[in-house]
Amino acid sequence: MKQIADNNFYSIAVDEGKNRMYLAVKGFWKDAGQVSEYLNDFKKALKFVSKGYSVVSDLTDMKTPSQEIGSLHVEAQQLLVNAGLKKTAEIHPASTITQISLKRFSEESGMKKGLFRTKEEAEQWLDA
Repeated sequence: MKQIADNNFYSIAVDEGKNRMYLAVKGFWKDAGQVSEYLNDFKKALKFVSKGYSVVSDLTDMKTPSQEIGSLHVEAQQLLVNAGLKKTAEIHPASTITQISLKRFSEESGMKKGLFRTKEEAEQWLDA
């Protein structure tokens, strides 16, 4: 596993053998300035995957984002989709409000995804 980024707000890693990217979103992002390298870190990670890759997004520690941060997530998803993303397995938080926001982001970006409660379930779905 190749670690691309790991900070107080998110981590991004890549498993080249599985052609898979791993994202974990942490806590509340007050504004885009706190995560100024977010899109650049995805661009770095894309160098280690090829078209048809998958993503596991662990969003269990994510807090409901503001509209500004929501737009940033949509932009990141569009970047991934345009780079050949096949599908994403999202591990969701219990918060219904956050789940509604996440659903809207993927609808806006055109990202295909499945929703799961555990990393194991997410991995099994992507491996199938």
